[in-house]
Amino acid sequence: MATIYLSSTYVDLKECRERVNRALVRLNHKVVAMESYVARDDRTIDACLKDVAQCDVYVGLFAHRYGFIPNTPDNPQSLSITELELRKAEELGKPCLIFVQDPNAPWPPAQMDSQAGHGERIAKLRESLGNKHTPLPFRGTEDIGELVATSVTVRLGEPDAAPVAPDPRQLGGDCLLLHSPADAADAQLIASSLQQQRLRVRLAPKALFSSTPEEFEALDAEARVHQSALVYVTANSLSQYATRMADMTRVYALLEARTSCLLVLRHPLAPALPAELAMTKAMPVDPADPSALQFAAIVTELQARNPTLRARAVVGLPIVVAAMTRNEAIALQQNPKQVGDLLTANNLARFEELRLSLESASTKWPERYAESRADWKPFGRATSLREMIDTVVARLNSTRAGVGAQRKIKVQYYPIDPVVTRDPLLRNVYGNMARSGCVAIVDELSLFHPAIRPQIQALLNQSQVSVMTVAPVAAANTFEDLLEAEARRQLVEPFNRWQMDFDPQCEFGVEEEHHLRRWLHRSLPETMRQVRQPGPDQERLAGFRKQLGVQRQGYDEALFPPGEDR
Repeated sequence: MATIYLSSTYVDLKECRERVNRALVRLNHKVVAMESYVARDDRTIDACLKDVAQCDVYVGLFAHRYGFIPNTPDNPQSLSITELELRKAEELGKPCLIFVQDPNAPWPPAQMDSQAGHGERIAKLRESLGNKHTPLPFRGTEDIGELVATSVTVRLGEPDAAPVAPDPRQLGGDCLLLHSPADAADAQLIASSLQQQRLRVRLAPKALFSSTPEEFEALDAEARVHQSALVYVTANSLSQYATRMADMTRVYALLEARTSCLLVLRHPLAPALPAELAMTKAMPVDPADPSALQFAAIVTELQARNPTLRARAVVGLPIVVAAMTRNEAIALQQNPKQVGDLLTANNLARFEELRLSLESASTKWPERYAESRADWKPFGRATSLREMIDTVVARLNSTRAGVGAQRKIKVQYYPIDPVVTRDPLLRNVYGNMARSGCVAIVDELSLFHPAIRPQIQALLNQSQVSVMTVAPVAAANTFEDLLEAEARRQLVEPFNRWQMDFDPQCEFGVEEEHHLRRWLHRSLPETMRQVRQPGPDQERLAGFRKQLGVQRQGYDEALFPPGEDR
């Protein structure tokens, strides 16, 4: 057991302090905080600094308040008690774990010092923390308890260790609210009303206008840590969107894929959405209306579409579905020669043999595919792959078995369309996802599609990707070997992991629905554990390979070879 001194300002961080206290007490530590004195900011300097001197570890929480300044002779520099505690811990060489509220996370304006007050002082203090320490950002009550408890545990076991970063894909917000900068005042009113409904809301005024690979990468980083996405539109913003519809469509598609819960909040005076953006439900909202009914309706809609809304300790799990769309499948059935022109003679011969065998069993095999690749029906029945995944995830989230550490899973889809079309604006997004790990479910028949086969290889032949391939349910023995041979050619890395390493995260030739469900039940929690762990430092690895004179082709280079138009 250790004695932990917990320092912060009082009113604004009271709930965060309570979360930290509970987390540390569960670890059998003794916590000394301002509650140990009186429930006020003006505790005595002597008592505080004496306890700092006697602690084993100093933990400092800093948000946007500077704190109470004692007007006493023993405080000639007029420092706040919070800063005095920090300086005492530094002076005595105490292990200091510093946590600073993320400036990009939502925070009540009433709990922020204005520039006219102590705003400048807290800004300078936060800046000095970054210069002297390695502070970790926290968003609020949802992540601070676990973050501090983990960091304290590591520091006590490893005296030279730095604070431990939170899970890179842990969801820290309920809603990401995107809007035009011109609608900032309305957006702030909407955010405040939703926060009164106990939702964690973050404003994103620039994300809607993402137009570079770096901006889409930043948008993905925001979307994947939020439970849902809201887009506020007005007559003015819709006129802005009209001139950049291609990028706007990308933004909408990315938000829908990551959150599976995208809503458009439409101002009453805004015209109807253009067809390109009418892909999701729109709800009317009047920011000037003080009534809570319209915001309660928004929350009800979000809850109906998002079972993990308001839940804590939720981790996003990337899933890739490599399957044809229905139009692509129909093209293969109706005109295999036209599609086959892009295949080699041997590949075309293999596909012809497979196609004829499928059509002898069913002339309607393209019907198992859908407009969305995730809605593919692997076994030709009514249940889609998305529905199977949702059922397994709901079961895992309702129990602690297989998930571990009481974390829940939220599926985040990464459609392969940007990979197939080699979209340069999303190359960073998919490169990051491939390096962090994901679950990939592959239709073996789709491996013959000339638009899918050359691009999906670079993504799936990654050691940290969990891969399962599904054979057509009507597959006969005469071409089971054919499918296996094609999978072996296209997916060398996962096939070797399956055949030679007996890696349970790789499975080939699944022909039954219960087999697919069992694999998902086992593999989703395991992959979630993998993506929670930060990957190796790629810059250091690249430098090490350079020293050795070794070249390695990564995902980005395989998907976008050097010299091509990116």
